[in-house]
Amino acid sequence: MRETKQYLIDRWTNIDHWIVIYGLVIETLKKGRNLADISGIPMFNGMIDLRGISFPKEYTDYLYKGKFKSYVGSSLTLKHLKLENIDFTYSDIQVTKFKHCSFRNVIFNHANCGQLKCVNCEFEDVIFKSSRLTYSYLNIRSGKKSGSFKNVKFIKSLLNETKSSFPVFKNCLFEDCNLCGCDFDGSRFEDCTFYGKVKSPWFRKHSKNEYEPNLIFNQINKRRFTNQMQNIDFTQAQMDGIGFSLDLELMGCKFPSTVRFERMEDYKIIWADS
Repeated sequence: MRETKQYLIDRWTNIDHWIVIYGLVIETLKKGRNLADISGIPMFNGMIDLRGISFPKEYTDYLYKGKFKSYVGSSLTLKHLKLENIDFTYSDIQVTKFKHCSFRNVIFNHANCGQLKCVNCEFEDVIFKSSRLTYSYLNIRSGKKSGSFKNVKFIKSLLNETKSSFPVFKNCLFEDCNLCGCDFDGSRFEDCTFYGKVKSPWFRKHSKNEYEPNLIFNQINKRRFTNQMQNIDFTQAQMDGIGFSLDLELMGCKFPSTVRFERMEDYKIIWADS
C-alpha cells in the first residue's frame, strides 16, 4: 500500500493496531517517558514513526457573524521529555506546550506546529521543512535559561509572528522562510545563514520581551545575555526591512554588496537584494 499523506493521518483513528499505538504514545508522552521504551513502536527509515499523528486537542467555540465557529484552545502540556530520532511528517501538534524538553534528530516535514509554547527547550539536528510555526513561542525563558537551536534547518517554513527570549541559535539555516513579524528578541546568533527573502524580522542585543510573572524569585539581569551576531551570513538574502536594535553590533554580519539603512525610533532597518 502506498503511504499517502491521508493514509498516514487516518491510520491513527481507523486502523486497530495504530489506534492502540496512539494511546501508548500519548500516555508515554504525558508521563515524560522515552517513546523508544514502547514495545513494538513503529519505525520508518530508522526513526520512530509518528508521521500523521495529531495530538489530542480541546476546541473553543465562538460566534462570528451569526455563526458558531471553533478554534484549537489547548492541547498537551509536556515536560522534561527527551524526543530523539522521531519523524513528525504531516503531524498536527499545534498549541502543544513543551517545557524543558530536548529534541534531537527530529524531522518536522509539512507539520502543523502553530502556536507552540516552547519553554527552555533544546533543539539539535532538527529539520522544519514546509511546516507552520506561526504565532509560536520559540524558546522563551525559564529563569536564566532560554534553551537553544543547534544545527537546526528551517526550510520554506512559516515563522511569522513567532516570539523568543534569548535562546542560542548556532549553525542554523533559514531558507526561504516567512519571517514577517518574527521577533527573535535577544536570541544569541552564531554561525547562521539566511537565504532567500527575509522580510521584517526583529533582532535585539538584549532581550526585552517578558512572558512570565516578573516576581522576585525569577528576576534576572537580561543584559548578561548578549546577542553578538557572530558570523551571520545574509549575502544570499533579499533583506526586506530587517530590524536591528541600535545598540546591536553588526560587525559579525555579512551583507549583500548594496544595502540601504534607515533609522526608525530605536532600530536600524536594512534593505538589500542578494
